[in-house]
Amino acid sequence: MVKVTFKLWDEVIIHEEIAYSLEDLVKLSSMGIQPGGLAKPLRWAEGVVFRPGGMPPTDEVVTEQLQGRIHWSSVSWALMPE
Repeated sequence: MVKVTFKLWDEVIIHEEIAYSLEDLVKLSSMGIQPGGLAKPLRWAEGVVFRPGGMPPTDEVVTEQLQGRIHWSSVSWALMPE
């Protein structure tokens, strides 16, 4: 039998944040996407819609991830209460 374990990150480290209006974030997220194409998804949590930017998987970044810490190079976000 295979054991499956789900474990949340212990810490999320954000190196840069960029705030937008909701309209601008949606426009930026869909810019350059052909009609019918799929853009990177926006995420939503507790009244904030956001799009994280990951870090390259260097040895240091992977070591941090294995220790429960994820690094995002940046997070673009906007308020979206509902």
